[in-house]
Amino acid sequence: MLKTKWNIAQTYLELVKEHSLLNVTNDDIINHSDVSRGTFYNNFNGQKSIQDYIQEKIANDIITPIKDDLDTREINTNDIHQAVLDISDSLIPTLYHHREMIKLLNDCELNHIWEDLLLDVMTEYMAPVLKNNRGSIKNDRIMLNYINLIIESWITEDNPTDPEAFKAILYQLSKQSITQLL
Repeated sequence: MLKTKWNIAQTYLELVKEHSLLNVTNDDIINHSDVSRGTFYNNFNGQKSIQDYIQEKIANDIITPIKDDLDTREINTNDIHQAVLDISDSLIPTLYHHREMIKLLNDCELNHIWEDLLLDVMTEYMAPVLKNNRGSIKNDRIMLNYINLIIESWITEDNPTDPEAFKAILYQLSKQSITQLL
């Protein structure tokens, strides 16, 4: 049943990638996923429930393992750049492992599903660091979004850099202020 459910969800993502969110119907999903109407509706109420399922799958397969791993790590709360490196030790390999799903979401206008969850993780684990470094709330939010954009740019490349090499790049980029990059 889970394989069928994921097959339907993947078919939905591929159709959205090809035709856009507004141009995909439940019938399209049923026809392209080779399931009966009954099987489709036993698994999903419609496209919103498919999106909810995808979000739940990302939370379970990507976000929960990252958070579980981060909970076992000691994150340096005195040095914001070292904290980025500490967090990326958990974050980067897990995202790399799931890069195909993330790339598919990104390619089909549903990147907000994983980006929002990632930003929540970054916010949760960076909050003590940012508090200790006394930045403004606006600057903190900009920095977290900046880090997320760097990660998104990396993981959605056709051939992303090796995770270890990317962690070094992310660390160096986190040391630069936004204004230095402009």
